Amino acid sequence: MPRRKIRYVDQALQRRLLFVLVASEVLLVSVGLWVLYGHLSEVVNQNLYRVHQSGSQPMFTLLLRETLVMLAGLVAANLVLLVIADRLWAGYVNSILRPFSELIARTGVLDFKEDAPPARQHPVLDLARDWRVRERVRYQAVRNEIMSIDVGADFSSPEERERSLAALQRLRQLLP
Repeated sequence: MPRRKIRYVDQALQRRLLFVLVASEVLLVSVGLWVLYGHLSEVVNQNLYRVHQSGSQPMFTLLLRETLVMLAGLVAANLVLLVIADRLWAGYVNSILRPFSELIARTGVLDFKEDAPPARQHPVLDLARDWRVRERVRYQAVRNEIMSIDVGADFSSPEERERSLAALQRLRQLLP
């Protein structure tokens, strides 16, 4: 069985978003490690000479707390970046789906008037507009064939029956 090809029509935008997310992740981790190093160095320096004191807090607890604070900060920053990327992507997709939905809705009610010049260029919208042009031509041909049938004709005459039958056969060919 042949496998379906996945075609990404927005490779440039997807590539930029991915690059920005990876670069921001590298930057976040680098800054996080630098800050964590500073905090852990401070904790170690404060507790370096307290090894023999019985009342001091265990070093593992201090190091764990600093690490968890840093991880929480990284997770929060990543969530903010993902929300921003999601909003950018959703806005882009909606800017394509809105005109596409309008085209399909107009087609659904058989409104084949000329389409306004596109506010946005996108391959999906171009395909929808091309399809509407083909459908406009097809529906005009259907309309012309229907108009050619004389409803008041005398169908008892063989010539009129043949003419009407030919028009109906042409109509059948025009329908999907």
